[in-house]
Amino acid sequence: MDLIVKIRKHRENNAEKDLSKKKRLLAEAEQEKKKRRNELREFREWRKKKEESIFHELKEKLVPLKEISLFQHKISNLRQKEGEIKDKVTEAETKRVKAEKAKTESKIHYFHCVKNRTKIEEIHDHLKEQELKQEERKLENQVEEIVVGRKNNINI
Repeated sequence: MDLIVKIRKHRENNAEKDLSKKKRLLAEAEQEKKKRRNELREFREWRKKKEESIFHELKEKLVPLKEISLFQHKISNLRQKEGEIKDKVTEAETKRVKAEKAKTESKIHYFHCVKNRTKIEEIHDHLKEQELKQEERKLENQVEEIVVGRKNNINI
């Protein structure tokens, strides 16, 4: 029985380590998401200013029609870059959701391990208690036999 308790404690310790790891991975995923969102926010602010400067540049001078398409291309590239950053935010959120799910599953497993170990310890303690009671009864019976034996020897 002691071996079973030892095994359950070992499983519980492993589950606890796994839970700690999952919590760390979740924290990293949340940090990554935050970083990507800040990157997107900063890029949007910069992109808007850049577009305004491009439009301002267009307004200030006469630009041939061919060059306008270059400006349109620049703006298109900026918006494409913003889309790529949005994709990174989405990827970071997906990673965070997966990390959250893994943490939750790990937490459930850990509590299951704790519950199993506790049950085994309770059973183990109960069995030990029963063994002690049985030993006490056995000793009481032996003492009683000795006392009865002496009474019988005295009466003879």
